[in-house]
Amino acid sequence: GDFGDRLFIAMACYQGETLKQRIGKGPLPVAEAAVIAQHIAEGLEAAHASSVVHRDLKPANVFITSSGQVKILDFGLAQVESATTEGTAAVTQTGTTLGTPSYMAPEQARGEHVDQRADIWALGVVLFEMLTGQRPFRGDSATAVLLTLVTQPAPSVTSLRADAPADLARLVERALVKDPGRRTITAEEMARAIASYREREAVAPSRWRSLRRPVVALPLAAVVALFVAGGGLVGRNLANQRWAKYTALPEIRQLADEQRFVAAVDLAARAQTYLTDNAELAALWPRITRSASIDSEPPGATVSYVGYGTNDAWRLIGTTPLKGARLPLGVLRIKAEKQGFDSAEDIITPGLAFNLFPSGRGPSGMVRAAPVRGPFSIYVFGLETPRVRFDGFWVDRYEVTNGQYKAFVDAGGYKRPEFWRESVVTGGKTLTFEDAMQRFHDATGRPGPATWTLGNYPLGAEGLPVTGVSWYEAAAYAAFAGKALPTAYHWYWVANQGLTGFVIPFGNFNSAGPVPAKETRALHRFGAYGLAGNVKEWCVNEAPGGLRYVLGGGWDEPPYMFRDTDARSPFERAANIGFRTVKYDDGDKTVAAVSGVLRPPSRSYAVEKPVGDAVFQAYRRLYSYDRTELAAKVEAVDDSNPDWRVEKVSLAAAYGQERMITYLLLPRQGRPPYQTVVYMPGSPAWDQHTSPSFANPQFGFLLRSGRAVALPIYNGAYERANKEYSGGDQLKSTSLWRDYVIMFSKDISRTLDYLATRPEFDPSSIGFFGFSRGASLSPMMLTQDARIKAAALWIPGMYLETMAPEVDPINFASRVTIPVLQLSGRYDYNFPDETSSLPFFEALGAPADRKRRVVYDTGHNLPPNEAIRETLDWFDRFLGPPH
Repeated sequence: GDFGDRLFIAMACYQGETLKQRIGKGPLPVAEAAVIAQHIAEGLEAAHASSVVHRDLKPANVFITSSGQVKILDFGLAQVESATTEGTAAVTQTGTTLGTPSYMAPEQARGEHVDQRADIWALGVVLFEMLTGQRPFRGDSATAVLLTLVTQPAPSVTSLRADAPADLARLVERALVKDPGRRTITAEEMARAIASYREREAVAPSRWRSLRRPVVALPLAAVVALFVAGGGLVGRNLANQRWAKYTALPEIRQLADEQRFVAAVDLAARAQTYLTDNAELAALWPRITRSASIDSEPPGATVSYVGYGTNDAWRLIGTTPLKGARLPLGVLRIKAEKQGFDSAEDIITPGLAFNLFPSGRGPSGMVRAAPVRGPFSIYVFGLETPRVRFDGFWVDRYEVTNGQYKAFVDAGGYKRPEFWRESVVTGGKTLTFEDAMQRFHDATGRPGPATWTLGNYPLGAEGLPVTGVSWYEAAAYAAFAGKALPTAYHWYWVANQGLTGFVIPFGNFNSAGPVPAKETRALHRFGAYGLAGNVKEWCVNEAPGGLRYVLGGGWDEPPYMFRDTDARSPFERAANIGFRTVKYDDGDKTVAAVSGVLRPPSRSYAVEKPVGDAVFQAYRRLYSYDRTELAAKVEAVDDSNPDWRVEKVSLAAAYGQERMITYLLLPRQGRPPYQTVVYMPGSPAWDQHTSPSFANPQFGFLLRSGRAVALPIYNGAYERANKEYSGGDQLKSTSLWRDYVIMFSKDISRTLDYLATRPEFDPSSIGFFGFSRGASLSPMMLTQDARIKAAALWIPGMYLETMAPEVDPINFASRVTIPVLQLSGRYDYNFPDETSSLPFFEALGAPADRKRRVVYDTGHNLPPNEAIRETLDWFDRFLGPPH
C-alpha cells in the first residue's frame, strides 16, 4: 500500500526454528553442530570485516530455516567499531554491561572494553551448548552466572560428551579463553577450521558396514552361543550387576553430593565392570571426574594421585605424556616418578607438567616450582598487583629451621659483611656494619635470633622453624646459603591461594607455639609444606613506609592471615616470624620485575565526601523489602553445649524465592527476654562451605555474659556458599558485590523480623557485633534498621578499593548515629591506621560521647581479653546489663 512519507521497518519472515528450540530437543549430532557453527562463524566473519560487533550472539538469535539456512538475527545491541587516533574505539562504554549473561564474555560482564573477541566467546558458548546440550556457565540467577563465567573455568566438551571430536573441543577451548588478550582466534579462523574438519570427516571410510554381511554375522552368533552356555558365570554376573545398579549407583550419587570424589571414582570404576552400557552410570561420570593432560620432561614418568590431606594409597594414572586422563574432581596430589630422577609432586592443575631432575642434581631440601607461563597476579585483600610471568625456580620444602640457621651463626654469619648485602637503614640513615650488628642479638646479648640464648636455640628445638629474626637477618642467611628471599609473587605461586579452604585445616593457627617444620601436613604446590601458619615468612618486596612483606600467618594468629597481606618493619624480630628461601636459575631476568615495592590500593578519605541526603535516600530504597510471610521453621536444636542452646531456623528470605537460615544461640545464664546481639563475621565465613561450628565461637563471651546471639547465614557464606560469590574480595568493584551487600542487610532485617515473633527476645535491646569484613560493612547494616541500638566493631576500616556508591561505606558512615565501639590494630595492613581505620572512625556520625576507638599494638587481630572487656563494657553501658 501507499504509506506516504511515514517511516516503517520491514523485517524478513522465515519458516523454521531458532537454534534455542533445536537445542531444547537435546544435543545436536556432531555433523549438524559443525555445519551450524561454520555458518555462524562465516556470518560473524562478514560482520567483523565491516567492523560490526553483534554483542548478543546466542541460540535464540540464530535461526535455522526450513531449507537449512542459518541466519544470525537481532543486531539490536550491535555497534560499529570506529578507528581513532589512539587505536580502536571501545564498542561498549567502560562501566556498562549489555547482553545475555550466559553468553557474555568476561570483559563484557565486567563492563570493560568489548570488541569482536566478545563474539568469539559467545560462539564458543553456542558450540559448547550445541554439542553438550548444556551451557558451560550456569547459576540460579543472572548474577550467579556472571560470577561463574568470570571466576570459574569452563568444563571441557569431552567431559560432557565423550564422542565430541577433539578438533571441535579445541575450538571451544580457544574461544573460551577468559583473558581477551589471549583469545586470539578469529571468526575467519574458526570458520576455516570447522570447514577443514568437515572435509576430513566426509572422506573417512565406513569400515564397519561389512559386519552386516551374513558371512561375518553367523560366526559372531556362534561365539555368543558359547558365552550363554556358561550358566554359572551368568548367574554371578547378574548378582554383580544387581549390586552395581542398586547399591553402588546410589552410593556414588551420595559420595558426589558430599564431594568425596576419589571414593566415588573408586566405586564407579568397580561398578563399570558390571554396567558397561548403563546410562545412569554414564551420567554420573561427569559429576565426579574431569579430563586432564599431564606431561613430564623427560617423558615416560609414572604418574599417580591421592586425595588431598589423606593417607590413602596412591592410585596409578599412567605414564607421561597423558592426554585426556579421567581423574576425580576436587583437589588431588599428583606424583611423577622415573628411575634415575628425583620424584616430583604437585596439586592437580590444568595442563600439569613436571620437570624432572636427575637424582641428586637439585639443591638439597628444595623442590622445583614450575614457571608461570600465563599471566599471574596476586589476588590478596589489600594489594593491587599487575599480571606477570616468571621462570621456574627452587624453593625450600620447609621453613628454615633453628638447626639450619645455627650453621650460619657458627660460620661467623654476624661477623662477615659479605653476607649482609642489604643496607641497614633506620630513620633515613644507613648504619655501619658494626652498628647494625648491635641490633641483632639474642636474649643474652650474643649474636643470633631474639628467641635464642647464649648463641643457641632452646634445647630440643633444632627442627622448629627459626623465629625472632629480622628481615635483614633472613636476607643475610639466604646470601650465606647461596639463595634468596622469595618475592611475594614467587611465594604466592607456591602457596596457591586457591587452596585456602583445603590447606588451612592443616595449618598451625591459633596455637601455643610453632611445630617442627617437617611435621606440618599443610601441603601446597610442588611439594612445599607449611606456608599456611606456623611462622610468618619474610619476602623480599618492600611495602610503603619502608616495611617488608611477611606472609602466611603465624601460629598465634587466625587462619585468615594465610590469604591476607602483612608488612612489618624490617627490624622486627617477633617470635612468630621466620622465613624460607628460594634459588633462582643463573641469568633469570624475570625476578627483578617482581622484586619491587608492592603498593596497596589507595583512596584519600581526607578529600572524599559522602553523597547528599537526597541521593542517600535513593540508595536506602535499594535496601527496602516487602514484609512478606516469614514461614519460619525451627529445623534443628542442639542442647549439647553447657553454656548455650543452638536453634537452627529457616525462613523466607527478603529476595527471590529462596529461604535463608539463622542460628539463634540462647545463653544458659540470664533469663528472658534476652538482649540479642546480631553477629556479622569476617571474610572466612564466605570461604567456608559448611555450617559454622558453635563449639567455641568468636562471640562465645557474649553468650556467657547472658546475652543471646543471632547469626544470619548471609548469602554466599557457610552452608549458603555458592560459586557466584567465590572470591568476593576480588569483586568489590562489580555490581555483584553491590547486590550481595544489599542482600546481607536484608538477611539481618529478616532475622530481626523473626526475633520480633519470639517473646523470649527483647525487641528494644538489639546490638550488633561485626568482625573485619562484617565490621567494615556495618555502615550499610546499621543505617537500614533502626532496631539496632548499639554496635561493637572489631578491626574495621574504610575499603581502599573503589566500589559502587550504593554500598560504599563513605556514603553511609556519617549516617550511623547509634553508639559505636571500634577496636583496631595499629599495624593492621588490611585496614592501615592512618588511611583506613582512623578515617572509618572519624566518619561515623555518632556524637563524640557515643563512639570510642581503642588501638592495640597488633596487626589484623586483637588481644582477646582486652577486646572482650571493652566490648562487654560497651554493651552494658548502652544496652544495659543482661537480665
